[in-house]
Amino acid sequence: MFDRRGTLRARAHQGLRASRLRLTRSVALAIGISLCLPMSHASSGSIEAIKPKDYIRMTLPKQEAICLIRLYGKESAFNPYAIGNLSGKYHTYGIPQLKNALIYDKSPIEQVLYGIKYIDHRYDGDTCKAWSHWLRKGWH
Repeated sequence: MFDRRGTLRARAHQGLRASRLRLTRSVALAIGISLCLPMSHASSGSIEAIKPKDYIRMTLPKQEAICLIRLYGKESAFNPYAIGNLSGKYHTYGIPQLKNALIYDKSPIEQVLYGIKYIDHRYDGDTCKAWSHWLRKGWH
């Protein structure tokens, strides 16, 4: 039988495992889709032929996809070239509006993947928590 401390560790481990499983599923789906795309629709059969919103709908559960699409719709209107917080100390870049300028050179799908990774880290993988935070604070 677990003590209180052991139970909390087990729950934290379950959340991390679920986050890794979600990321693994996303990568596997992206690879599978890219292998099925005809060469004429995308350069080298790339996953980049898929629009970011469609990619989100295919990789996340329905409610989480809705939350993430709403969040990115407000953050950048899904513009991969968006630059935000122009009057602030740190600019934000791309679809997920991350502070790292390196994301600006990434493809839209890569930007979404970086954004999901950030949400996994900050909000335990819960896109609806990120959306809720944005509704309360105007940022996430």
